[in-house]
Amino acid sequence: MGVRRGGGGAGAAGGRLAGGHDRGAGPPGADPAVPRLDPGRVHLPHRRSGGRARLRLARHRPLRRGGRDGRALPLPRRLGRRRAAAGGGRGHGARAERGRPGRGRVRHLADGPRPARSAGGVGRRGRVPGSAHPAGGVPAGAPGTRERARPGAERAVRPVRPADRPARRGRRAGAVADTHRPVHRGDRDAGASGGGRRRGGRPAGGDGPQGGGVSEDAFLYEVAPHHDTRGPAAQHGIGRWRAARYLLLAVLLAAGVLLAPLAATVLISLSDGLGHYRVLADPDVLRALGNSLVWLGLAVLVCAAGFGLAWLARDVGPRLGGVLRVVLVLPAVVSPLTTGAIFRLLFDTNPQRGAVNAVLAAFGADVAFLGLGWIWLVLGLAFLWQWSGVAFLVFHEALARMPASLLRMAQAFGLERRRQIWSIVLPSLAGAASLAYLLAVVAAARVFDLVLMGAPGSMQPWVEPGGQFWWRHHSDLGTGPAAALAVLLSVLVGLLALPALAGLRRQVTWPEQRAAPHGRRSRRRLLMGPLAALWLLPFVVLVLTSLRAPETAAVSGWWHIQADLRSYGDALADSGFTGALLTTLVRTVVVVALVLLAAVPAAYVLAQEHLVPRRAWHPVLLVAVALAALPPQAFAVPLQESLSRLVGSTLALVTVHAALVIPLAVLVLHRGFARVRAPVMARHRWALVHAVREGSPSVVLAGVLAFVLVWNDTLVGLLLNWPAGDHLPLILLEQNRHFMSTAGTLAAQSVIATAVPVALVIVTRRLLYRGLTGGVRA
Repeated sequence: MGVRRGGGGAGAAGGRLAGGHDRGAGPPGADPAVPRLDPGRVHLPHRRSGGRARLRLARHRPLRRGGRDGRALPLPRRLGRRRAAAGGGRGHGARAERGRPGRGRVRHLADGPRPARSAGGVGRRGRVPGSAHPAGGVPAGAPGTRERARPGAERAVRPVRPADRPARRGRRAGAVADTHRPVHRGDRDAGASGGGRRRGGRPAGGDGPQGGGVSEDAFLYEVAPHHDTRGPAAQHGIGRWRAARYLLLAVLLAAGVLLAPLAATVLISLSDGLGHYRVLADPDVLRALGNSLVWLGLAVLVCAAGFGLAWLARDVGPRLGGVLRVVLVLPAVVSPLTTGAIFRLLFDTNPQRGAVNAVLAAFGADVAFLGLGWIWLVLGLAFLWQWSGVAFLVFHEALARMPASLLRMAQAFGLERRRQIWSIVLPSLAGAASLAYLLAVVAAARVFDLVLMGAPGSMQPWVEPGGQFWWRHHSDLGTGPAAALAVLLSVLVGLLALPALAGLRRQVTWPEQRAAPHGRRSRRRLLMGPLAALWLLPFVVLVLTSLRAPETAAVSGWWHIQADLRSYGDALADSGFTGALLTTLVRTVVVVALVLLAAVPAAYVLAQEHLVPRRAWHPVLLVAVALAALPPQAFAVPLQESLSRLVGSTLALVTVHAALVIPLAVLVLHRGFARVRAPVMARHRWALVHAVREGSPSVVLAGVLAFVLVWNDTLVGLLLNWPAGDHLPLILLEQNRHFMSTAGTLAAQSVIATAVPVALVIVTRRLLYRGLTGGVRA
């Protein structure tokens, strides 16, 4: 069956097409050699859509007002006024109106002709009576026809969009996806031979092969309908009132703990106009802000290091790749206090205690790594070691799932390796890079305890960020200037966190099929093996230092192995340490439960496109990113005044910790819930349960992030003047007063404190890996 482009008739392939009629069967008066039109399933696209119009078959959707599936429905009034001409011109069994493809409305004359407007000739868009149409028009009064009570009334089906154009409001369950393929070359040639062509590429008018009717000599396309068994793209979601209830807890915590104190800080800074912002004239303030800029710049180096490690490990094999994923991610769960203590032991200026200086002393060199200038190298390496593993994990999975055809095509065109990375790899990794960058910015904005433990007291003013400077001198600066400094610090962090929006605004879905390995594994295995051993060196330093007697660890290096458990005995004999260990564990579990209770429903609501459209999601995403990277100094003073009566109670610290983690948890959970496929038949009350079950890797990731951030947090306790004996990180910070004499005991307490989050990560490593990369179950 061929269909010529133009205003002529149309036909559908025979057989029972998607529940249609038998081939060749038609109403009385129809030509039995021509297949009958299947009303309700035929759609002709725009007449300028190609050399010939193609038939689009799809299960028709009923209109909203009346009618059941498969029943013809009335056309709009403006189409009902049009009449068919009495004679001549081009056939018009079913036509698409002029306009964009897929926007036309289809009319069918299978039920009978309409009253003619005039008996004369036809104009530019001529019609023929339905009885003259080869597709099976029915003359008036024939059996089976129904007379219209109103002149000009007609029946038609709802238009169906072309198959190559997606529906605007999503698919419906049970829709039919059609495939059109040419039968063979002879049929195409036969279909193309009939009829002349008019000016502008249009075929000549008329019926049959010579006009715009049905071609009888050849079939142009074979129509094979296939049922679409996928879930609906736009399902019935929750209502707005239920969504408001889901958002209530997260909004209350974020507004009450973060936004309201932040607004109070801004108002305090503007109480004297811009006079309080003259604090920028202080050179110490400028140096602190410059140090904050350097720390935030290290977030870019973290992403670059993670990408470099992932590029080197992209084809090392499954076993070594699994080892690298565990080894490189473990530093992220270590407390920054512990990280600072480890690197301070490694780079001690005394060659008898510092391993690096001991190696350099063998070559006659002596470098004061803990002195001015070199201290930036020590702290920068500590920061990179702790957070590069998270970026590596995200980039490693993204590179593994990148389509290998892109790189092969680039190599075929002769692009250099640098150009391949810049033009193909980096644009494909925008979503992964945004997530890694956001996590690194959050870590850099809250750098506090790493400097407190890793740098000697005399060197801290030269490397401390603006947040730490504010903590030391906010009483000396005064209320107004301190508030102005906090606002400036928040603006600086917010501006540097904005690039993360570029990739988080779009949903990047990696294919499930992993890219094939490149084949050269031997060199990278030889390189990544020693790198993994080097990454484990700080853990070895910590463990070996804890296995030495306290007096021996104070005067000699960790490589002098003398097994002794007295440091662990001293650590466990401290009732303050054991009490804080249990109290912090209980508090952290409560915070994780509160974070998930507030963030899971909020992320589920934000993933509903019918509630939060894409244009409204951008401001929501901006607020979530800003709150996730917000320095606690921006709201510390108003919050401390409001919680002055609750200092020492578990409820106050739990609420503040939960409010700080909820924005980041919402971002992580939304990234997973947006990829959950909705079931075909989903009830409202179980839709959230289905999303949690399918997005369980994202839920586990959010819970582990909350646990690690609260377990290792020192800043919130110090800003709220929390009792030192009630929080584990504050117990470790007290050992910094006599660092060298208490190195063994500090190492033993750090090992015990680190064992809890490390064990949690090892147990949930598979779900964490899936949550960071895909967000949903495999």
